[in-house]
Amino acid sequence: MKKYRVDIKAKLLMLFLLLLPKMIFASSLGCVLESDGLLNEKDFVKINEIGHELHSKTGVQVFVYTKKQYLLENTIGAKSKFDAIRNYEKQITKDIENDYAVIAISFEHKHINLLMSERVGSFIDKDEILNSYMVPLLASNDKNTIEAKVSAAVLNGYSQIAEEIANKHNIKLESNIKSNNKTFGDIWKIFMYILIIGGLFVYVYALIKRKNR
Repeated sequence: MKKYRVDIKAKLLMLFLLLLPKMIFASSLGCVLESDGLLNEKDFVKINEIGHELHSKTGVQVFVYTKKQYLLENTIGAKSKFDAIRNYEKQITKDIENDYAVIAISFEHKHINLLMSERVGSFIDKDEILNSYMVPLLASNDKNTIEAKVSAAVLNGYSQIAEEIANKHNIKLESNIKSNNKTFGDIWKIFMYILIIGGLFVYVYALIKRKNR
């Protein structure tokens, strides 16, 4: 009888140890999985507030994972680096079981991504979120610190993602802010187009001038 009790305890202990990683993950799971000092305190708190309300009303989790630099193995060439980043980001989402979106940034690698479960990815335009709501703030040429740029870009993108998920579920988020950089994103695109067209014009003009000599 005593041996039987010991076996039960041993099995319960083994089960506990097996479940412990997920228990820790679930209990410590704020909406910011990693910030690496790139988010200011105010935005950090706001992101968690929006994320918790969104999750409680829709069941969808939106996370943030920002690093100054992903810890990658030595990589040579663009493809090798791309594969290393992709494998790194798989580890970020491997323990998330429900529908999710994760804003992932490695600043030193100049890398930004939006990782999504299949269902969330079916109605959120990844390129629109990144290019219109985040990249313009990250790439802005101003006196703001790196942390200020990343923090503003993440909050802006996070807010828009949350808004689109809420709209999909026909609910209103009381804690959400209005993402206000869509217009700036459009202006940024126009500016980039002008630079490209201007560059082509200068190149063609230089070729014509050279031929006329």
